[in-house]
Amino acid sequence: MAQSVNKKRHISVKKTLLILLVSPFVILGVLILGFIISKPIFDQVDHDKFITLDTQMQKLYQELKTASNGVDDLKYKTVCSKNRTGWMFTGTYNCVVSISIEKDVTSLEAFNSISSRYYPIINNSNLISAKTDLKQELPNDYGKRFVVSGAERSYIEKKTGIECDYSHLLYQGAERLPFISGQYGSELIGGVGNAMFSLRCDETARKSWYREVTDTNLLIPE
Repeated sequence: MAQSVNKKRHISVKKTLLILLVSPFVILGVLILGFIISKPIFDQVDHDKFITLDTQMQKLYQELKTASNGVDDLKYKTVCSKNRTGWMFTGTYNCVVSISIEKDVTSLEAFNSISSRYYPIINNSNLISAKTDLKQELPNDYGKRFVVSGAERSYIEKKTGIECDYSHLLYQGAERLPFISGQYGSELIGGVGNAMFSLRCDETARKSWYREVTDTNLLIPE
């Protein structure tokens, strides 16, 4: 009888050890299977999010274009670039929707006319909501003196929750910012400045849902 009990105990221990050995592989297999099954679902959700952003911003772009009445050359871009850590690709993308104007201006009036024409449309749009107050650099210069200056404000696109940054900038030179702090208030040499108006929405994406480019770090992407 004792021998039979010991044999059963031995079998029980072997079964327990076998379960302990097999369990991690079963769990790993379930996790891998779950990842394989869920990946297309997450990809589709992510895809739909950025397509919705494009659709919403196209509406706002059309409003701005109508307000322009051909005065300004408004650009609309949808691009993505690979996110990297050092030289390594992280497996994600930075996807951008950008509405912008770039033009030379020779007077404060010409610079201010850009914001007075388009900023109220952006700020009163029911497609986006303000996240921050309007920040002016420098408050005594922006819109008051024909010098290096600018204003920025952040918004949230309501349907996707993606952040959009508004910029209205007066600067000089080929570089497209960001400014270094020492430039604000600087006189514009030759009486000609570069005016930039931009509404840029961007967020990390699982894939390149728009046209892929090498870099989206610029305020207005290539």
